Amino acid sequence: MKLSLPLFFLFLSFSLILIPALASYVPHQGDTFSYYEVQNVNNGTGDYNGYTDQTVTNGTITINGITNDIAYAYYNWTSNWSDNQGDTPQNNASSGNFAFSSTSFLYTNGTDDQEGYVNPTVWFCMNSSLPQGSTFNVLNTVMTVISRNNSYDLPSQSRNVNTIYAQGIGTYQRDDSYGQFTAAYTWNMYFDPSSGYIVGYSYEEQDTNTSGTGFTLIGNLYITSESYSLTAATSVGEFPNSAYVVFIGLVIVLVIVVIAVAYVVSRKHSSQQSMASSTSTTNTAGHTGQIVKCPHCGAEVSFGDKTVTNCSYCGMEVELYKR
Repeated sequence: MKLSLPLFFLFLSFSLILIPALASYVPHQGDTFSYYEVQNVNNGTGDYNGYTDQTVTNGTITINGITNDIAYAYYNWTSNWSDNQGDTPQNNASSGNFAFSSTSFLYTNGTDDQEGYVNPTVWFCMNSSLPQGSTFNVLNTVMTVISRNNSYDLPSQSRNVNTIYAQGIGTYQRDDSYGQFTAAYTWNMYFDPSSGYIVGYSYEEQDTNTSGTGFTLIGNLYITSESYSLTAATSVGEFPNSAYVVFIGLVIVLVIVVIAVAYVVSRKHSSQQSMASSTSTTNTAGHTGQIVKCPHCGAEVSFGDKTVTNCSYCGMEVELYKR
């Protein structure tokens, strides 16, 4: 195989292009999604023994415009709350405009009705180029990217879609209508790898106080419609998590090594052919460098300045012009 140097670098460049690149999506005007969330309070102890309640929320967020790196958005949501104590069910709603940075994801002017946070980042969008193991903020929670190729069961579409899976673990002090508690929570979030927008999340919180009163709060959210395209998840066992990227990288490295070896071998072979040609054509006055096949064994015999020599393989005498 003879491969020229320019052709080698062409193959090398093409192979590098095939290496997966992670690019961050920037929010655009018209981006929108709707979501459905169910939040349950149960497993009560002490004063909350036997108590349960449920809040069901439907909401929408729409990007109305972008100026420089600031995204201007509109939100609206409605919710229904009820408990098992016979209290009157409550219906609530909220809507309004807010703005956030499309690069830092910090709220810059108002929020979508997020209260009790200090300098929070949005909860519904992330930098989609972040690699596995990196961290980012959601509201005031530090999230870690666990997987960039996670299969998420999306109820609204009755299928599994590919997502970035991130997890945050934290604590805070609750002081609201439920009372005063120390809350410990785990937040599992799933984002679209292409756009960085939310696909769904699960949230579990355990609230306790020194008097033995406490409860569990569980929330589950998923999108019901979206302007961004979701990708079907890969089959179970087909390069889970980041293994696919690693596999592709190894294949590309192997291809580059094979091409490089082939190039070196072809150059060496070409050099040997050139030397042989030069040797066989330098004899203009005598016989130096002439090579013939031994008539006895077929091996190649090289002559010096003589017309008769012995074959180095079989030892038989060979004359230059007797083939």
